[in-house]
Amino acid sequence: MKHWIAAAIVWPVATIVGGWLFLHTGPSIELRLAPVLVSQSIVEVQRIGNRVCWEWRYTKARPAVPQTFAWSFIVGGTSVRVPAVVLKASERSPMSAARVRPPGRGDVDLCATIPDELADVAGVSIVGWAEYETNHTFWTTWQAIPSVHVPNLSGGVPP
Repeated sequence: MKHWIAAAIVWPVATIVGGWLFLHTGPSIELRLAPVLVSQSIVEVQRIGNRVCWEWRYTKARPAVPQTFAWSFIVGGTSVRVPAVVLKASERSPMSAARVRPPGRGDVDLCATIPDELADVAGVSIVGWAEYETNHTFWTTWQAIPSVHVPNLSGGVPP
């Protein structure tokens, strides 16, 4: 009888702890062993006035649906982080067409408007993250997008 009581206590606790570990370590393990994007690069960065545009090239390794693209302006050497609105250059629209892209190589031309407060500041970059939902749907995976270094117009003011 004691064994049944012990089992009735141990197995539910082990199940809860195991489930918690699975859900909290699974995304980082999946990102390391099976990332959605296996190679990425930022090319052809151009600044015209208060607008910066670039091409993001990537290779998508497996099917996954993007849920969110999050972008921020950051100033090197500081803790300044300002949300960035990044749009597809040709359409000036959010990156909704990326949802249907199959695995393989891809590229997209993107642009962002630099806030007036950061227009003359040196060391500004744009950092981004993509959130993907994969076929298993247990969790989503966040993957970093390479930084875009914003060119200065006139030397810039140090941060």
